[in-house]
Amino acid sequence: MQLSSLKILPPHWPLTLVNGNKQPWGKKWQRNPYTLSEAIAVFKQGYVRLGGEKGSYQVKPLGIGILCGHNSKEFLFAIDCDGISAHRYLQQLGQLPPTVSFTSGRQGRCQYLYKLPSDKQIKSCKVTTAPGEVLEIRGSHHQSVLPPSPHPITGQYRWVNSPADFEVAIAPQWLFDWITEQTYKPSKPKNNRKPFHQNVSKLDTPSTTEEAAVALLDLIPSYYADDYDSWIKVGMALKSISPALLDAWDRWSRQSEKWKPGECAYKWGT
Repeated sequence: MQLSSLKILPPHWPLTLVNGNKQPWGKKWQRNPYTLSEAIAVFKQGYVRLGGEKGSYQVKPLGIGILCGHNSKEFLFAIDCDGISAHRYLQQLGQLPPTVSFTSGRQGRCQYLYKLPSDKQIKSCKVTTAPGEVLEIRGSHHQSVLPPSPHPITGQYRWVNSPADFEVAIAPQWLFDWITEQTYKPSKPKNNRKPFHQNVSKLDTPSTTEEAAVALLDLIPSYYADDYDSWIKVGMALKSISPALLDAWDRWSRQSEKWKPGECAYKWGT
């Protein structure tokens, strides 16, 4: 990665170091971001040494990401339009101001960064806009890989609106209200959780199609992604329908703060 591509980033952004498959390096990376100066030093050196319970090890980061959530100046979040239908859905909600944005180069894929004052925040959420296409809001504990980091399919991320030319825009009130509405959860009485099979029984039906499975995911309460047994049952039910549903499981799992990059793929293959 060229150092000049890092120097255009705002110095207060918390950053992650990633491999060539968009996965962050480091244990508890959500709690241990890099400053811009630290990231530049790592790429000048060509490697970083990470520590663990069994000792340290050396890795070579290939790219960089931004850690969403609170930083020293604001609350920053990303809107990830994963498909043409996601863009249409977003446009129907309202008009957004120009802001820093970037793409992997895949059709219909683009991310937009917005900020809120430090006294405000939003929760992550997603809306399925078509089979296999999602509008995702990434808040705290989530990252978005930045250009010119490598992308496993297209080769490289690229800027649409670079931070050298654009500032991150303040999210309009209608967007804040819409996200808040999507993530609002009224308090639940104790022992009010329905039996798991009532929420996903249709996923275990042999006749369920991929499209139907993706739609059914939206009917499963997000708090099931926090429970390991429920999370695994959802994943294995999807796997029994089609091996192509791994991405759908991963997107659904991101609703939980326990989500870790690559964990769905690992469990899928075991």
